Amino acid sequence: MQEIDLQLDTENELIFKVTVEGTSPADPRCRLVVENSNMSHMFNGEMDRSGEVTVLIPSLEKILREGTYDANLEVIVDDRVFVPLSVNINFEKSMRVTAEAVNRKRRSTVVAKAELITDSNKAERPKPVKIASPQEENTREPAKRKVTKQQTKEQSNDKKKSKLNNMDIKNLSENQIRDLIKRVFLK
Repeated sequence: MQEIDLQLDTENELIFKVTVEGTSPADPRCRLVVENSNMSHMFNGEMDRSGEVTVLIPSLEKILREGTYDANLEVIVDDRVFVPLSVNINFEKSMRVTAEAVNRKRRSTVVAKAELITDSNKAERPKPVKIASPQEENTREPAKRKVTKQQTKEQSNDKKKSKLNNMDIKNLSENQIRDLIKRVFLK
């Protein structure tokens, strides 16, 4: 079976050479039938005296999908239908344009800052301070500093208060309870 390629989105013109033989031929009529399992389309053809049949197939872009369809050229003489030619017609779009949206993530901008420090400013620059980790603090010796009498007195009072706050009355002796009551009332 012969195959014909046609464009789906433009008008197509097909020309066939048809010969009708017989004793009393009436005026023949021709048509092209394009069909698949779901539908059939008929396109009338015009026949001239030389036997050429011209069939115009309009744009079928909104009617058919791309693909191959069976087609038969039918010639009708009197009340009889003849099928002198069967072909496969391959409908394709002449041009395809596709578009696709693309989302691009913006890249974060990297910022770098620098500061120039010269040797002439050494005296003005503060000395770097080293911060000790908790393990280093435990192994270091405490720094000696001058402590005033007032600070020593406050520290001892704070220690006593914390001892009193952490005491349980059940574990105190009678004398300790009396001292505690006196302190509360004297304040």
